[in-house]
Amino acid sequence: MVKKPEVGNTWLDVLRKAWSVRLSALATVFMAAEIALPILSLDIPQYVFVLLALTASIGSIWARVLIQKNMRESVDE
Repeated sequence: MVKKPEVGNTWLDVLRKAWSVRLSALATVFMAAEIALPILSLDIPQYVFVLLALTASIGSIWARVLIQKNMRESVDE
């Protein structure tokens, strides 16, 4: 039997405090800007938002494996 994924007890703290969540949200904003850019026809090159989204995504992965002091306190409680 396949076990269903479960949300941990500290999910609200993770959403509010984890840098990986913040950087993932930032990457999403950059990807949305990449889509909206041709519609708005700004003078900003399209690849700029791709690079920003890529950087935020890589940062999100790195932040996920780092130990964050404020997150450790929430998990230990």
